[in-house]
Amino acid sequence: MKKAFIGTFTGIAILTVSLVTLVLVDHFKSPKEIFNKNIQSIVEVISTTNEFESYGTAVVINNQGELITNYHVVSYTQNNEKYIHEVILIRLSTQETYIEVEVTKFDEYNDLAIIKIIDSEQYSEFKPIELGNSDDLSIGDVCYAIGNAGNLSISMSQGIIGSPSIKLVIDDEEKTYIQSDISITSGSSGGALVDEWGKLIGITTLRLKDNTGAVIYGYGYSIAVNQIKQFLGS
Repeated sequence: MKKAFIGTFTGIAILTVSLVTLVLVDHFKSPKEIFNKNIQSIVEVISTTNEFESYGTAVVINNQGELITNYHVVSYTQNNEKYIHEVILIRLSTQETYIEVEVTKFDEYNDLAIIKIIDSEQYSEFKPIELGNSDDLSIGDVCYAIGNAGNLSISMSQGIIGSPSIKLVIDDEEKTYIQSDISITSGSSGGALVDEWGKLIGITTLRLKDNTGAVIYGYGYSIAVNQIKQFLGS
């Protein structure tokens, strides 16, 4: 009886370890796996109107050809007024040519916009990103930024969460962002901030400047995915 009990206990212990190992293998991903998982979910963006042109990134959110990006990626300022660009184009890093999209919804205050692929036959080329939960973030969590940094195609940088909920005053308004020590630059706006499982936890949005107007490098600020979910559902 004693030997049988020991054997049963050992079997349970081995099964438990195996299950834990299976969970870790199934969910925890290497940086390369995370990038490859999202290669069809993150696109380059070019927005133009006459002499105005801007570059950025957008993230696929569903199978109906819709993507999320920053409002400032698809808009420009003229005579102190904001306008949506006349032509907005996107492409995956695996594509040679751009396709046209249109802005279907935007929130200038929160700097968010939804863009939609015009040709429905092209929806299947794009894969919706998996959404995470930004309320679960903690200081020190590993994160990755994937975007069109420098308008040089889609690339990735690694960092940690410095603050999951930091308050900044932007244009005389206090707003809340995720702070991380990722590397982002012009073109990164609208890109994906993802966690260790490759799930979207934020949209990379801005860097700060010091009192001389110089960019403060080493920190990036992202709009939390739970705020984005509210925008999508509103």
